[in-house]
Amino acid sequence: MKIHWLNGRNPKFVTVGYWHWTKPDNKGMLLVEVSKLPDWRFNIAVLGHELIEVFYCWLFKITTERCDRFDESYEKKYESGEVSPEFEPGCDPQCPYHWGHMAGIVWERLFIHGTLASWNKYNDECNKIMGITL
Repeated sequence: MKIHWLNGRNPKFVTVGYWHWTKPDNKGMLLVEVSKLPDWRFNIAVLGHELIEVFYCWLFKITTERCDRFDESYEKKYESGEVSPEFEPGCDPQCPYHWGHMAGIVWERLFIHGTLASWNKYNDECNKIMGITL
């Protein structure tokens, strides 16, 4: 596994965290990309979310390619205005990694609150990196 800390948001998707395998069908090396946030706790919250999500997908044989196709459909919905970018693809029950994403959100909340960080500040910083204005 290799972790890349990004300056800014992921270039492929509107997100602060992204994982993928270097070879098709979840083979090769796992790469996890996390945008650098101003508080180390925020970085760990995103990293933990991504690891939970990728483990869920690995466990249930949900490939990076399948997840990326779903996420690409959401990028088109964002561009057309059909869906607001604040709604994450993983929150859609039709998303192949939905349950992994939801477990990742539980991790984020537990970690942020458990380390006495501000959930609102965390959300604000993530939205700022993604270019989301509410």
